[in-house]
Amino acid sequence: MMGTRPVAPSPRPETIPSNRAVPTAIRRSLSAPSTLRGMLLMVASTVFVVFLHAAVRHVSAHLPPAETAFFRTFFALLLLGPWFLKVGLAPFRTRRIGLHLWRSLMNVAAMITLHEALAIPGTKLSAINAISFTSPLFASVAAVFVLGEAMRARRALALVVGFAGMLVIFRPGIEAVDVGGLWALGSAVGWALVLILTKILARTEASVTIVAYMALFLTAMNFVPAFLVWVPPTPADLGWLAMVGACQVAGQMCIAQSLKEAEATAVMPLDFGRLVWATLVGYLLFAEVPDPWTWIGGTVIFASATYITVREARADGGRARPADAGEARRRS
Repeated sequence: MMGTRPVAPSPRPETIPSNRAVPTAIRRSLSAPSTLRGMLLMVASTVFVVFLHAAVRHVSAHLPPAETAFFRTFFALLLLGPWFLKVGLAPFRTRRIGLHLWRSLMNVAAMITLHEALAIPGTKLSAINAISFTSPLFASVAAVFVLGEAMRARRALALVVGFAGMLVIFRPGIEAVDVGGLWALGSAVGWALVLILTKILARTEASVTIVAYMALFLTAMNFVPAFLVWVPPTPADLGWLAMVGACQVAGQMCIAQSLKEAEATAVMPLDFGRLVWATLVGYLLFAEVPDPWTWIGGTVIFASATYITVREARADGGRARPADAGEARRRS
């Protein structure tokens, strides 16, 4: 009509740089079929991880931890053999071989210390998995010093709460020091450093390159300490160790695909399932009965780590550009 001013179209919600849109986007993503697949894959990964731990504990009655760690990576490398034949040498093109070496070295340390914890019958599977939830906390602290990330008040408070949960599990001064728990804690610190180095490598390296060097370097590096304490494995031991390698590959593939299918804020809370499965498997296979302090401390640690993950995902979502997302998909 004459004299009527045209009404300007409302801006599309995704173009409004507001943090209020993030929870809405998360709720919308939870109803997507791909998000459901991602959540199921994350649940599957927790099952594979716990069965890996149980198998390592079983064979640790006959074999030293360094040797079980070697066979874990050796059988995983065998399973990845067809993939190497398919992709050829292209994934090995890198200019950061030194950083790949350091990452693998930290990975070896984290793996062997975890196997040391699993080899101690007095340390329950549930406690080991509860303590492992501290890895994101240590990684968050390391990111401040290594990556220059800001330590804001909410993140600092979440870290304090998370580390308080760790004290609930250990209860220093009240209970005797759990040597296996200390090994598990050392492993968590090692995994945190692996996460930081992976984050640095991911800036310039493709995912396949990181995986390729990890598979080769871990097997080679694990062989050295394994050789020093070598005990000939029985055929039954080799069968269990092959299952360990299969669980390693399957679990990592499920996690990687889960994070492709859905947002981290949707799938990472399901990692808490590891504590549930570890409790069930520990009770059924090893007659382990976790004390309530493990559940309380593990829940506090996991809640703190999840809060930090969600906060960082929101911050990244607000800063991300379409070009960045496309580049991430290309590298994955």
